[in-house]
Amino acid sequence: MGFRSTITTEDIRYEIPKWFVEKYSYLCFGSVENENGVVPSFPISSKREVKFYSSISEQEVFVDIQKILKEKDFDDLVVVLLHECGGITRVKITKDSITAKEPTEWKEVKSVEHNYCYGCSD
Repeated sequence: MGFRSTITTEDIRYEIPKWFVEKYSYLCFGSVENENGVVPSFPISSKREVKFYSSISEQEVFVDIQKILKEKDFDDLVVVLLHECGGITRVKITKDSITAKEPTEWKEVKSVEHNYCYGCSD
């Protein structure tokens, strides 16, 4: 079984290690310039749908992102999963945990109105 989803992360512009880029060829990477030139960075997004089989906290790509956060001493990163059914899952990865939240209902809106991202529709 499993569910198919696309992945996108917030834009934090931190360099991504080579091992991660090589391991996850199904992802697109941002870029940042540093002393080594232009290197892959967050944000990342998927080139195609990815099928997940395990729980979110055990999903290998999220565990590996958590390793990067620990290496870079960065507090947290938000990943959004857009599912083939139209559902959305917000995954928060910190150095110590990987948690997920989903909306419980849908309502019609005329603009972006969600209460966890103040001002993003301005």
